[in-house]
Amino acid sequence: MVLNKANIDIQLKNGATPLFIASQCGHLDVVKYLVLNKANIDIQFKVIKVEYPLN
Repeated sequence: MVLNKANIDIQLKNGATPLFIASQCGHLDVVKYLVLNKANIDIQFKVIKVEYPLN
């Protein structure tokens, strides 16, 4: 990832990052790798507003 200059802080539509997903899935080795390569640990989830019709 880092060798190819990939964005290690890329976010899905809901705001999830590789760091969040790796930690949620218990991949400690990936979490350590991302943190050592300066992944942002302070990124917040995006709030997605969905409106539904009442009728």
